[in-house]
Amino acid sequence: MVLGAFVTAEIPLTTAGGTWFEWIYFVIVAIIVTLTCVIAIVYIGKWGGKE
Repeated sequence: MVLGAFVTAEIPLTTAGGTWFEWIYFVIVAIIVTLTCVIAIVYIGKWGGKE
């Protein structure tokens, strides 16, 4: 699912090298995706843990 989203957004994951702008863009997107997943896991965990 995540790899499909990168392909849809036209963010290449297999290209070696690249410009500084491409690397910075990739790092920013990777951080946003990671934080979104962590926040989702925390909220789902709290929601599922309530009785």
